[in-house]
Amino acid sequence: MPFALPPSLSSQRCGVGLVYLLLAALLAGCTAGPDYVRPAMKVPTAYKEAGPWKSAQPRDVVTGTAWWEVYGDATLNTLIAQADEANQSIRQAEAQYRHALAVAAAARAGFWPTVGTSAGVNRALTNTAQSGPLLDTTYSVGVSAAWEPDLWGRVRRSVEAGVAGSQASQADLAAARLSIQTSLAQDYMQLRATDLRHSGRRSYSSKRTGCWRSRCAGRSIQAQTRLAYF
Repeated sequence: MPFALPPSLSSQRCGVGLVYLLLAALLAGCTAGPDYVRPAMKVPTAYKEAGPWKSAQPRDVVTGTAWWEVYGDATLNTLIAQADEANQSIRQAEAQYRHALAVAAAARAGFWPTVGTSAGVNRALTNTAQSGPLLDTTYSVGVSAAWEPDLWGRVRRSVEAGVAGSQASQADLAAARLSIQTSLAQDYMQLRATDLRHSGRRSYSSKRTGCWRSRCAGRSIQAQTRLAYF
């Protein structure tokens, strides 16, 4: 003969099972997602154009070196140093980079507990007929602490986002500085080339004028010599 559970016990078991099911769904929804994996891109193995193609090699380290010093020009070195100090685009990129670093540091602080303190003084003056005026002073000190364990990965993901943001801002700063430096170096080299062309033209004109004067002086001496014979 089959055994049947009482209706009350059966409903209780169903309720407990439903609670467990809801808790499992809640835990599954709160867990952090998987780590980011860069998707693979389908690129052709060869190009239709002929040529010795090769993969690009990132040269991020070059942006941190004083590459313009290879020209050995003290004026160019001074101009680039002044641009690094006074250019507003570089200043803006530096401010954004500092802000990104602060955001990353604030995200890391979520791993640690927070502690707060408070203090206060309260004074009250009371006057009674028996004892006269009385000054009552009350001191209070409070300490509070809070810590949230990173069970669901929220803080960890915030730190990863903050670090990625700071790295992107650092790359933007390096790109802005390199852009200003290269533009300044190109303009300076063009100016120097123009000065050299003008200097060459002036030198050629001066030599031509000197030659013309020498010829005129020689002809004048010859004419004077001929006149002396007469």
